[in-house]
Amino acid sequence: MTDTDLMPNNLMHFILNRLEEVVGKNGTDTVLKYAGLERLVNNYPPSDFNMVEPMDTLYAIVRALMEIYGENGYLALIRGVGTQTFNAMIQELPWFFEVEDGSLDGLSPKEKYILLFKTYIDKWTSATGVHTHLEFLEDCIIDSSSECSSCRGLKATKPVCLHVVDFYLGIAKYVNLKEIHIEETQCMAMGDDVCQFVISFG
Repeated sequence: MTDTDLMPNNLMHFILNRLEEVVGKNGTDTVLKYAGLERLVNNYPPSDFNMVEPMDTLYAIVRALMEIYGENGYLALIRGVGTQTFNAMIQELPWFFEVEDGSLDGLSPKEKYILLFKTYIDKWTSATGVHTHLEFLEDCIIDSSSECSSCRGLKATKPVCLHVVDFYLGIAKYVNLKEIHIEETQCMAMGDDVCQFVISFG
């Protein structure tokens, strides 16, 4: 197993704590057991930067949530989680965004958004090995990945990476960018070749 198959311990530590906020401790334990991850019950990875936890752990958790709650239940469960995750990450894992005092001064909300977005994508790729193809056009960003860390192996009738949409909206709220629309236009859970997000400005 190479580093591109692994994620930093602190990311999985963070994810499991956010999951607890959504479904509670008992619910999280149920999800972990259903996913065959009993080793993580009452034993979350430490909050360090060591590349130890397999990316397959994340896939197993998402798959368990979908199977336990169903497609509509899963989407209802994760609605808003992405924005909450961004807010927590920029406080708890600021290195993902490289935001320092004054680093965003003088930039427009759109410029701030693009800077934070690119930094996050670069850090996520570096930390997990999950690659994303980005197209920066005048009025939008097209974000496409055939290595989605959320819906690999899932089957659904509608796009299910809602938390990614909400995460990107969280960045917009942080920089006070109001004229923005974000939509998942393709999803591998629906049989598409990629998960694609279109971020439109104006």
